[in-house]
Amino acid sequence: MDAAAWYSSARIRRVSCVVALADLTGAPVECARLLHAVSVPPYEGDRACVSLDGSLALAATPLPRKAPGAATRLPGHDDAIHVIFDGRLDDRADLRRRLTPRLLVDPPDASDADLVRAAYQQWGLDAAAHLTGDFAWTLWDARERRLLCARDHFGVRPLYYALNARALVVSNAVSSLLRTGVASERLRDRPVGDLLLFGDPQEPGDTMLDDVHRVPPAHVLTWTPSWGLAVWAYWRLQAPPRDTARPL
Repeated sequence: MDAAAWYSSARIRRVSCVVALADLTGAPVECARLLHAVSVPPYEGDRACVSLDGSLALAATPLPRKAPGAATRLPGHDDAIHVIFDGRLDDRADLRRRLTPRLLVDPPDASDADLVRAAYQQWGLDAAAHLTGDFAWTLWDARERRLLCARDHFGVRPLYYALNARALVVSNAVSSLLRTGVASERLRDRPVGDLLLFGDPQEPGDTMLDDVHRVPPAHVLTWTPSWGLAVWAYWRLQAPPRDTARPL
């Protein structure tokens, strides 16, 4: 099932646990392993949706449903591109106007995940720079064998990753990373010292755990079997120009 199934209405804030897991040995990802990772409290593990593609898999599971039938499935335009999304997109009408019409099956009712997929089809790796809102999403392009993950401009939504010689896992929940076995609970000295001195890690990519890294705000994480992992900024806050004119 396409993970975009859970995100049908932009007017409803979707809070979900999202997980992307790549087995770097080339072995197929086991569905049971992914379900275990994504089924963390308080999310409803029995409502998880999973997309498997050999050594790469995506999964999402929602919070308990407050209103039955609030989420409905819309058909995806490109079955080779799978998106899992947590958060909310803003300025949807403007985004729809900027997108090529053929990229959306039903523009007025398109889910946030559908809009992310269409943005990727139109702008490729620069898709996140054309989106506004608070979000953490992951996208798998099966044709290009490319994983693309993005965090919103100001880091309202969390997004973490862990990497070892055997696997890469990306999620908005640290507990999901731990459940995959890719990350351990071993503490990292520097952010722990920062916590004691300043109340928070000072490096944007640090977490309290040695194996867990944070995707910084306004950054994208990409991974392909050929090129490996990269994390880079898609936007930077620009300081206003200094007024050099002297007062009269």
